Amino acid sequence: IDERLAGGGYTIQLGAFKSDANARKLVNEASAKSTAAGLGTPRVVAKTRPGAPTLYSVVVGSFASREEAQRA
Repeated sequence: IDERLAGGGYTIQLGAFKSDANARKLVNEASAKSTAAGLGTPRVVAKTRPGAPTLYSVVVGSFASREEAQRA
């Protein structure tokens, strides 16, 4: 479970990569299953940190609480 949404919402993190290409590959692979499960389409979130390489997380869903995300 990953807090990413404005306003304190939650998403489910499917993976994290050093490469945007690898993150997008997972988006393509997981898209049909996550949509069928009612979670929506996965998306890539680029995380930048000073002095560190960018990390590309693949997340899905939009949940009001951590408990709601865990039930999904």
